[in-house]
Amino acid sequence: MGFEATELNTVIILLLYLIVEPIIQHYLPDQFERFLPMNAMNHVIWSPNTSLMQVKIPEFDMDFQQFISLGDVGICLMYAALFTGILYLYLQKKDL
Repeated sequence: MGFEATELNTVIILLLYLIVEPIIQHYLPDQFERFLPMNAMNHVIWSPNTSLMQVKIPEFDMDFQQFISLGDVGICLMYAALFTGILYLYLQKKDL
């Protein structure tokens, strides 16, 4: 009984997010950490600014994202293009 492809992909993504990226982030200067894949995605998907979410009570003290930086969107689009290109080259080599 082995792993299916989706299970293996989930494990790889969790390893990247929980182990590999924090190790790389530790050795990089602070100004480069926003360019790592998971950090870039977290900057775009932070917390929405809706009227329902703006209820301010002491138990729910949370900062809201007022805008999304074009630089953060550009970084995410670059990673999307990079990963799509890698997948395309992989599928071409696989000759399905």
